[in-house]
Amino acid sequence: MKKIIVFIAVIAIMLSCVACSKDESVAMAERLIASIGDTTIENENAVIFAENYYNTLSDSQKAKVSNYEVLLEARNSIDQAKAEEERRIAEEKAAEAERIEKEKAAEEARIKQEEEERKAAEEAARKAEEERKAYEDSIPPAPLSITNIRVKDYYSAKEIYVQFTNTGKEDVEAFDFYVICYDAYGNVVQHYGSEMQICTYDDVLKPGQTTRSDWRWKFYNMSTTKTVKVAIFKYKLAGKDTVEIPERKLIWINQ
Repeated sequence: MKKIIVFIAVIAIMLSCVACSKDESVAMAERLIASIGDTTIENENAVIFAENYYNTLSDSQKAKVSNYEVLLEARNSIDQAKAEEERRIAEEKAAEAERIEKEKAAEEARIKQEEEERKAAEEAARKAEEERKAYEDSIPPAPLSITNIRVKDYYSAKEIYVQFTNTGKEDVEAFDFYVICYDAYGNVVQHYGSEMQICTYDDVLKPGQTTRSDWRWKFYNMSTTKTVKVAIFKYKLAGKDTVEIPERKLIWINQ
């Protein structure tokens, strides 16, 4: 709004002095220069008005403008301010570009690091899986054979009969085996949500020895059981550590 008012005032003064004498033109130039006020970029129009009017004067008239130095200083101040503003804007743009570049580099570094960590984790998992499988492959099967699997009713329970023979050369101090029960339709009979029931034999079984034919295990609340299958999953030889057989290496024997 201030710029518009100054512009209108200058135009009015210039129009009113169309017929002015040369001395009056010099006076007008001096008044325009004196009215410049703040030499800021926002006030550059006042300087431009004064410059434009000054340039309409003849050389002799220009020489008579007493405050021309003020106009030069105003122009110089504004040019410096504009140059400073341009420098500031350039620095801000450069700083913003640098910030964006750093953020981009940081993001690329983060993605690269995450990718390297992912690959390292996958490689570690692969090696761990290979080691696990190698370890499982090294586990010897139980030196026991399974025979004579049968199921008998025992009131509301079921009795599972299984015979085991020590086929190795060392005493078997104990072993555990899984039993999976099936009904007449071939569906698994679960006991409290578990599909595999665990049974234990903890008498010493010498090489070549077979468990008694009347050795049995009772299963309660599984009255619909008709057939079973059995697999040894843990055993202990005399004087040695317990061996646990992984699920993928279990040998199931059907009734």
